[in-house]
Amino acid sequence: MTPSGPEPVIDNARQANIESQDEKASHGLEETRSIVASQARPEAHHPGVSHRKLDNPREKASQPHLETHEMRASHTCRDTQQKEASPSAPSPNDPSKGAAGAGAGDAFRRQLAYLAVGGYYDHQKLRTSHMNRVRDLVRKKNEGIPLDQVEEKKRLVKFDKKYKDETLSGLLKLMKDEGRVSTQEVDHIAKLLGIANAERVLEGQYKSIIEDWAGNYEVYHGFLRKTRGIGPILGGGLLAVFDVRKTKHISSFWAYAGLHVVDGKAPRRVKGEKLGYSTQARTLCWKVSDSFIKQRTPPYRGIYDRIKTEEVARLKDTAEKGWKLHADLRARRRMVKQFLADFWIAWRKSEGLPIDSPYSARFHPGEVG
Repeated sequence: MTPSGPEPVIDNARQANIESQDEKASHGLEETRSIVASQARPEAHHPGVSHRKLDNPREKASQPHLETHEMRASHTCRDTQQKEASPSAPSPNDPSKGAAGAGAGDAFRRQLAYLAVGGYYDHQKLRTSHMNRVRDLVRKKNEGIPLDQVEEKKRLVKFDKKYKDETLSGLLKLMKDEGRVSTQEVDHIAKLLGIANAERVLEGQYKSIIEDWAGNYEVYHGFLRKTRGIGPILGGGLLAVFDVRKTKHISSFWAYAGLHVVDGKAPRRVKGEKLGYSTQARTLCWKVSDSFIKQRTPPYRGIYDRIKTEEVARLKDTAEKGWKLHADLRARRRMVKQFLADFWIAWRKSEGLPIDSPYSARFHPGEVG
């Protein structure tokens, strides 16, 4: 399903840049691109970034920065974006009211919701790590590999279908019937699998809490859940972390997630200095990009493919170290920025808030990033 959004209003120059594979899927997003066109900037190079999946919010401080090659923006524009994108919760005296309630009460509920999101990911990581250890032990026993043999890391994380959760019990029964494992050993493994199942139940409880809370927002049903790859956890996390009432411009959403630029480059952690963006928002954006790539979410996957192809063509003949990784990260960044712009507009509309032209339009007229 394609994400719903504003009615299509777009000029011919922008239309020429839209991938043919995205045209049918992005009619509801074209007004977004029209608004974004006056704001967005070319991406900036950000070398030396590690690339791995984010699983635990505790690891967010050391996770990869979605790479950028945007041009340097005006200091006035940047300062305004950072002020609007402050990670702080809404003021307790905020009298505004939204579909789910705003002000201090809503800020508190959003924090509670994010606790549930974090709890879900914590238990999910615990379960998958536990199951991978059980799987690896069963695989070595089944394939006659010495238990102390060191294997390549890639081999350890890619298991055959017969070692999947749903088929592991059947394999153990076969191994028992063939006399390769004892009844006592199978019973012991069954208890370990039971622990994993208990973790899965807890994940479901967290999911239910998140979905009940997120369901109070019109944008959750009207936009997020209609976007392939955005489920209750990611959708609830986005609603808990971002605050559409404190971000008057699309650029503020980008800055809050660390997708802005500082002196023409992507923001980086500096020892002793306070971060100018939310690590929670950046972590969720990475997860969104990962989901869109795997689910081939239209039109965002089309944006990723196009930008990555352009970056590969530009970088492959250079001596830049890790150019393949850089091309991937830059494409992810552009894809996520478009999604956040669409999300911002859909959310503002659902709350009856005005949708103004981006502040930086005076500095970057007609550019799309």
